[in-house]
Amino acid sequence: MTILTVPAYQAVFGWGQYGKSYQQTYGGLYLKPVSWLQIGAATGQEQWSRTPRLGTFAYTAKGKYSAFAIYENFGATGYWYLAVTDATLWKRVSIGTHSQAFIGHGVRADIKLGKIGNWVPSIRPATTWDKASGIRPNILVGLRFTYFKGD
Repeated sequence: MTILTVPAYQAVFGWGQYGKSYQQTYGGLYLKPVSWLQIGAATGQEQWSRTPRLGTFAYTAKGKYSAFAIYENFGATGYWYLAVTDATLWKRVSIGTHSQAFIGHGVRADIKLGKIGNWVPSIRPATTWDKASGIRPNILVGLRFTYFKGD
């Protein structure tokens, strides 16, 4: 039984986040008009508010360079954005920029730790600055798991 059929250059996606102090969920469509670009839009709900949450994203990649941006608005908390760029230096190391609402703008790195099955964990340190923190940097460290199907 087919629930939804879309052409190869279109797809559906969903996002959910749940915690004690914050919840959101939304879903939508994305398009891949050319091999190096994906764009998408979605609607959903945040913090069980009656106001819908709207989100958009764009992703582009060519060779060792990539960029990703998310913009969300409305809902209970208003706007939020994240934009990152990436340039691969070596097989396991890349660097780029990080710009995030309420965190600031700065530089980041991605250090891949090795494969675990089809999963690749990586450590992502970043340093950002914003007007609110003045000269004091915000230090971010994240652990990311990426799923790779195939090779």
